[in-house]
Order: sequence, then C-alpha cells, then structure tokens
Amino acid sequence: MPDCSVMGIAFDGREGLNIAREMEPDIIITDIRMPVMDGIEMIEWLKELNAKVKFIILSGYAEFEYAKKAIALGVEYYITKPVEEAELYSVLQKVT
Repeated sequence: MPDCSVMGIAFDGREGLNIAREMEPDIIITDIRMPVMDGIEMIEWLKELNAKVKFIILSGYAEFEYAKKAIALGVEYYITKPVEEAELYSVLQKVT
C-alpha cells in the first residue's frame, strides 16, 4: 500500500475545493459528477490557484468528452467505476 493518508472527505465539489485550499494535499481523488460543483470545475479552479496537486478521477462515465477535459487539465489517471481496489493501489503507487 502506498504511503498515503486521507486528509479530508468532501461531498460536493465546492467543499472539495475548500478542503484542498486549506489542506494543500499532494493527491486528490475525485468524481466527475458531484453536486454544487463537478470534479472538472473543481480541478479547473485548483489549477487557476496554481495548486501543485496530482489528480485521479474516478467516474462512472466512460464518455470521451470527460476524459478529454481531464487530459487537458493534466489529470494523472481517469478510472472508470467500478474500481478494483488493486487498480486504485497501483495508480496511487504510480503518482506518489
């Protein structure tokens, strides 16, 4: 298991943005679809703030447009749900 710890959990994108601004994590695992602010918009805001964060997106949507936006934003990995635990650990090892 990678040497990671959970710094916060958000239930919508705006809450995630606020937690990320306060806690300054190294990695953010987010979903695309969230209430209030989606994951792509949250990533855009953090990029504008020059946050030095690596992003992993977990999504039930394998649509090309979402993946295309994620790639343009420099997202490290885009994983479609359901996510296997071994796959998530592997991805975390690659980004840490």
